[in-house]
Amino acid sequence: MTRTDLIAELERERVAQELTAVKALSRIDGIDAQLKSLKAGVGLAGELGPLARTDAILTVLRSSGEILSPTEVLLRLNAAGRDDDRQVVTATLKYLLSRNLVRRPSRGHYFAA
Repeated sequence: MTRTDLIAELERERVAQELTAVKALSRIDGIDAQLKSLKAGVGLAGELGPLARTDAILTVLRSSGEILSPTEVLLRLNAAGRDDDRQVVTATLKYLLSRNLVRRPSRGHYFAA
């Protein structure tokens, strides 16, 4: 094998390893986001159960103090013991938006008004 061939092979291997590392870091970021949502939801366990869906979602948004996606809201609701699904959460967020109870700074991201 010539040096040129060896260089080309090592460069290909390096690119492949970089791709593997980027995928792994992305997965870790996803896991961290899920853990954060689940831990926040567990902190609300018992508090959200008896509430109406709109009130539960508002409580999640207010207690988070940050902008959340419908998926993050859902994870927190589920971690608190509720069985709401994504479609219902999304529809409720749209309803709350129409009532000016939540704000949407960008598509798919909400915070309490």
